[in-house]
Amino acid sequence: MHHRFVAARQIGQPAVGTGDETPAPALGEQGHVVVEIQPESAQSDGLTRADRRQVRLRRAAPSPRLCPPAPARRTPSVPDQLLTRNGVKVIATVSTPTKAAAVRALGAWQTLVPGDGTDLAGQVRDLTGGRGVDVVYDGVGRDTFEAGLQALRPRGTFVLFGEASGPVPAFDPRLLASHGSLFLTRPTLNDHATVPAELRERSAELFGWLRDGEIDASVGGTYPLEEAAHAHRDLQQRRSTGKLLLSPEGS
Repeated sequence: MHHRFVAARQIGQPAVGTGDETPAPALGEQGHVVVEIQPESAQSDGLTRADRRQVRLRRAAPSPRLCPPAPARRTPSVPDQLLTRNGVKVIATVSTPTKAAAVRALGAWQTLVPGDGTDLAGQVRDLTGGRGVDVVYDGVGRDTFEAGLQALRPRGTFVLFGEASGPVPAFDPRLLASHGSLFLTRPTLNDHATVPAELRERSAELFGWLRDGEIDASVGGTYPLEEAAHAHRDLQQRRSTGKLLLSPEGS
């Protein structure tokens, strides 16, 4: 049985949620790409989707990764689940003990609830026997950047995918050397789905995991459209866990 989903992007407009201001490449005459979701099977090169995932996470050994939270939303649970399902130990930081329990249920190895003045890097190094983590995935930006650098092992990788607290200030690249010859990358969606075929492949992979129950897209609440302000307040005040949906037909 085949499943069909539509991954849509308006031609000449930024991709939603990337934070980019540059126009996205055209992905079809109507700005839509139809994604065919097929049962797990070998592709033309003999690799299944599971094989491809292992190749993309080829360095995902059972070593800790740190995922800091954003001020009004924690780091997405889907990447956490993908990492843990591939044998990676995830150290997730969250804003409340309640959210810590929810993240542990998704497979996080350890959870931290940092407060004002908390030595986040020190806590991470305590958990890793002083070694530090291999990779930091940070969607916060300015407020957690320095702590993330300090939490990495020598030659570790910092993946900065957002700046919820504000952009990281300009810095001397020698800062990466002083923390152990670190690697820093700032990926965006546009560069990982540059043509329709690439978007189809990545979308099919994601929707396939959802269909097969390999990952769970947790929905924390559904609000009638007229209560959008209420949903925003719940996000800002950290009362929510998971995705919040706005329904034009009510909850």
